[in-house]
Amino acid sequence: QQAFFKCSSIDKVELGDNLETIGKEAFKFCDAVTDVVIPGSVKNWEMGAFAECSSLKNVTVEQGVKSLPHYTFSACESLEKVVLPDGMTSITTNVFDGCKSLKNINIPESVGYIGECSFKNCEALEKINIPSGISVISPELFQNCKVLNNVVIPDSVTSIEESAFSGCTLLSDL
Repeated sequence: QQAFFKCSSIDKVELGDNLETIGKEAFKFCDAVTDVVIPGSVKNWEMGAFAECSSLKNVTVEQGVKSLPHYTFSACESLEKVVLPDGMTSITTNVFDGCKSLKNINIPESVGYIGECSFKNCEALEKINIPSGISVISPELFQNCKVLNNVVIPDSVTSIEESAFSGCTLLSDL
């Protein structure tokens, strides 16, 4: 828990291929980190692992990782590029909440659950394709995505929850 919390001089994080666990808020507030690769060996990680890393720009999650825990990258305001693997099954709550520089993200078709507020306040997010395994668009999922203009909602969606798209003032294509 909080292993490298507020270690502001760490600028590069290279996690070994045998790493299995990342503790709660392990790298939270590591403001110099710009790039992170999460090895496929990571099976257990707790919430907020990389939250509020203000310089984080690029994240690659390798094949084998099945889920992104709560608040994993929340408030990483410089985050621009995220690569998620095929085979990932869930993105839990608030994972990318407040990632103001994130313009696009490809969510793998294998994802069957996206938790509430996961993309809330992603002010640069322009378009999103919701995977065909999603049946519920969670509350506040895309709230305040101010430039979101294109959303592809698959036939599998049976429910759009409260405030899912509120504040998406440029949304024109569904």
